[in-house]
Amino acid sequence: MLFKQDCDTAKQSFTAFWEDKPAKSCFFAVTAPRSRPIDLGLEIMEPARHEDRWLDKALILNNSLYEFAHTYYGGMAFPNLWIDLGPGVPAAFMGASHFFGDGSIWYDGEHLLKDWTDADKLAFNYESFMWKKLLELTQYYCANSNGNFRVSITDLGGSLDIAAYFRGTQQLIYDMIDDTGEVKRLVERIDRVWIETFQKTHAVINEYMDGCTDWLNLWCPGTCYAVQCDLAAVLSPSLFEEFALPSLIRQTEFLDRSMFHLHMYDKPAQSAQLDMMLGVKSLTGFAFIAESYDKDSSDDRWFKYYRRIQDEGKRLMIDRFSPAGLEKLVKTLSLDGLYIRTECQTEGKAIDLMEKVEKWSR
Repeated sequence: MLFKQDCDTAKQSFTAFWEDKPAKSCFFAVTAPRSRPIDLGLEIMEPARHEDRWLDKALILNNSLYEFAHTYYGGMAFPNLWIDLGPGVPAAFMGASHFFGDGSIWYDGEHLLKDWTDADKLAFNYESFMWKKLLELTQYYCANSNGNFRVSITDLGGSLDIAAYFRGTQQLIYDMIDDTGEVKRLVERIDRVWIETFQKTHAVINEYMDGCTDWLNLWCPGTCYAVQCDLAAVLSPSLFEEFALPSLIRQTEFLDRSMFHLHMYDKPAQSAQLDMMLGVKSLTGFAFIAESYDKDSSDDRWFKYYRRIQDEGKRLMIDRFSPAGLEKLVKTLSLDGLYIRTECQTEGKAIDLMEKVEKWSR
């Protein structure tokens, strides 16, 4: 791999991480600007139109290659071209309209489901613009990867979050009380599209490269994905258990390995949801996001949750911590199934940090 010479070593580390083998050191990934960028003769291209930053395949490939050539990938870090069509793109395959925001693509399907009698009309439309675009981008990036970078599954989002595209968040919560059965059937319908999207795009990727990657930059020799439910932040434990949990179980049972993208607030409701997810046998682990975004993942308040996760034998992925926090995390937590990633300002600092992590692990 042009941009990462030790890619085989990184794959071996990921395999050990997923198989929960006893760790000799913390599973660790770090990126930084290369001290000597690889000269590909490329310059950053600016999009002519707002939507080109997501849809112009040549521009995206050019800029991704430029980024890969200027990035040092240390430890388990690797170049990964993430196909970003916004969170919950399966909504578009079912008829939702799309619009381009400042930082993402968003979807609106409320006009399609003003009445539950319209629910049967929501089906996978293989002629939809976004579905054709997803296949086009996936095929193009893979065909031009030449073994030098990975191509990821797109951001599928959470099925309950996608349901909110069709009903609106507030109305969907009312529906959970007033139309329980309809909400459950809608989420099951979305799950089928979610799984089919994964299967079809993963099949394209596997024509060119082994294993699977997602937007968390995790590689797995089988299938893996970061499942999620962002709506969980406003759900009571009982609503989460009744409406979100069944969908997450279906998705994790479909996958070989899975991480729950946990937006964790230090609150009783989220703590209860964590306990429910810990009971999901098909879930491999947690990508822990300390909320809000200014919260340091190495703050003492989070360690009670880390210990609960590790005590259940689940993998634990952590980022967003202070410079001093990394040493604390490595020395305090069990190294088995612990994956930590970070960034450094220079390649030299990244190499130095990897040596320190090795030392702290001993």
